Amino acid sequence: MIRTAIIENGIVTNVVMHDSGSDWVAPEGAALVASETASLGDCWDGSQFTAQPPSPEQINAGIRARLAETDARSVRSLRAILEAQAAGTAPEAADVAMLAELNAQAALLRAALVT
Repeated sequence: MIRTAIIENGIVTNVVMHDSGSDWVAPEGAALVASETASLGDCWDGSQFTAQPPSPEQINAGIRARLAETDARSVRSLRAILEAQAAGTAPEAADVAMLAELNAQAALLRAALVT
């Protein structure tokens, strides 16, 4: 089996596996390049494949996932602080420090969102 990239207008539009003796035909106007590494969306310059940079949507999706993780990690410290406040006592310094650190991380992530 041969792994082949189908290239249209310099972009990999599909990657297929086929037998070298098969009667499989590429789409009209497409170039074929045998490759073990090409992926959908890669650019082909005539001699090598390069990955396209992630789109703003892909970048933001990753950042939003990390923000959700940060929010989830904040819950325990926030709950402890609120319980201390409700009881009329000072919250544990470690809880306040953890929440401040997570808030700082979230601020950096929000600043990295692509607009």
